[in-house]
Amino acid sequence: MEKTRASKTIIRMGLCVFFASCTPLLAISTAINVFGVDPWDACEGPTAGGTALFDLEFYEVGEDPDLQMDIGLSISNQYLTGPDGQYFNFGFSGSSLSGMLWVDLYRAMDWHSGSKCYHEADIAMYYERDVSDPVDLHWIQLYSETGDCGNDVLRVDSKSSSNPNYYQPGYGPWTPTNYTLLTDWDMTFTDGPYDRHTEIWGFSGTVEFYTLLASYSDIYWVDNTRYQDVTIYDMVYWGYSGYCVPAPGALILACLGLPLVHWIQRRRRPAN
Repeated sequence: MEKTRASKTIIRMGLCVFFASCTPLLAISTAINVFGVDPWDACEGPTAGGTALFDLEFYEVGEDPDLQMDIGLSISNQYLTGPDGQYFNFGFSGSSLSGMLWVDLYRAMDWHSGSKCYHEADIAMYYERDVSDPVDLHWIQLYSETGDCGNDVLRVDSKSSSNPNYYQPGYGPWTPTNYTLLTDWDMTFTDGPYDRHTEIWGFSGTVEFYTLLASYSDIYWVDNTRYQDVTIYDMVYWGYSGYCVPAPGALILACLGLPLVHWIQRRRRPAN
């Protein structure tokens, strides 16, 4: 199957956000471990299909202003205020970070358990700060789904309703199967999202992820209102598509009344 990239879904919301759209003054360095990339995995069960990865893309500040605006407005719509009652001001920096981003693992995983088929993508990436980078850096991630994967559009991937960070206090990176986390980097990001469905039924869907590095200012007062600036720097785009085509005999059995459950669920890997 020829891998195709899902088109970006653009949304517009009437929220007030600050943005900078100037050319990057500093460029983040990026590299990929080619031995850790596995872009396709065929279905292990009785149905034809598999899971394919989207190409990794690295966005620097100012490279795609429309996409940045859509992401900023989406985060603002979902996180108007923070845990201390402060109003968030989300925006993109006028320059990129100047450290090193290393993608060590990016693999497709298509596996079978019982009557279920799983379409999964595992990723592990690391960031080494530069002395000029902000001290208080965090990961923020959004995702968009299509088809049988769901219908969320630029949804913030966070366990908190008042803090958009991917990792919340007390949670750390999840360790992918048959992988050892690197320990000599300043920041670690891992994820292993998957969709599962009853294998006898067909499946087709995509999930796109936008993983950001962002910094937080101290909370400050304007008149009698508290604010906090959240500055977004560079962004990594990744994701996967999955499909299954059931055998004709299985469909015939289903039509004859074989009791089956059509169960599709995407879930994020829990942090450790």
